[in-house]
Amino acid sequence: MAEDRRGMGRGLAAILPRAERGQDGLREVAVELVRPNPRQPRRSFDEAALEELADSIRVRGVLQPIVVRSLAGGHFELLAGERRLRAARIAGLDSIPAVVREADDWERLDLALAENMARVDLNAVEEARACAMLVDDLGLTKEELGRRVGRSRVAISNLIRLLDLP
Repeated sequence: MAEDRRGMGRGLAAILPRAERGQDGLREVAVELVRPNPRQPRRSFDEAALEELADSIRVRGVLQPIVVRSLAGGHFELLAGERRLRAARIAGLDSIPAVVREADDWERLDLALAENMARVDLNAVEEARACAMLVDDLGLTKEELGRRVGRSRVAISNLIRLLDLP
């Protein structure tokens, strides 16, 4: 029987469950099997920043797993971590640590939006499109959306109004 290691240095496996094929949890997935989220709020990626992240990944590896959901045929759809995935591809990695979880439409958008809105470099139009998508496609109220992403209803309304500007 394998020895149960105690103390530091056990890595993410110590806090996240390992996944068997077809189950939720942490696992290594082939980079080529991960498909981008078609509803990713971010549309532009700073190539220089991606190169810097790729250099870091070459030296230290991927420090935080991406989040994916299983698709048919053994593929995965990216839910969170597109910059890490792109940088891993640039770094030439064959596989990347990923948390596999099932997610409905709301969770897919919520994860992508929450991750991106927490970043400073998501532009206002990208934020506005993502918010409008959540309100229009999923029927969320602006107040409920604001609570979920840590913004006021007024801030969400003003973001969405940006899309009406010429």
